[in-house]
Amino acid sequence: MDEQEIAQKLMRLIYDMRQRSESRGRKKKTMNSRDMMILHGILHLNPEGMIKMSQIKDYFHVSPAAVSQGIRSFEQQGWVERVLLDNDRRSVYIRVTEKGRELMQKREQEFCDQLTAYFRYLGESDSLALIRTLERTIEYCQSLASRDSQEK
Repeated sequence: MDEQEIAQKLMRLIYDMRQRSESRGRKKKTMNSRDMMILHGILHLNPEGMIKMSQIKDYFHVSPAAVSQGIRSFEQQGWVERVLLDNDRRSVYIRVTEKGRELMQKREQEFCDQLTAYFRYLGESDSLALIRTLERTIEYCQSLASRDSQEK
């Protein structure tokens, strides 16, 4: 198989895997993995307190409009709340609610349970090979990002 055929095969497999996992997935009634990642990022920036909307924009490299839209959706779900401080009226702060934290922990445990079952299915050798491949993939992506930033 040449490189082009390998790339096409991988693309089809990723698409197929995504389709199959989404069909098993939940409706938007609960937190999906993207939502979990965003809330995790917010908590990573300040686990105990509040963060500015601009910090979310900078952390995820998205537009202010995208942050506002996402946070609005999270507010409707009750996962975050906006806070205006008396001493800083120009900035909007975000705080993850207790409901958001609890649901995130529940979903993380479900995801961990799914991964554990998947690794049992793969076996130790294939699981370790997958981890090595993903680690190398991240290294590759980092090298591309580094190269791109040097070219700017």
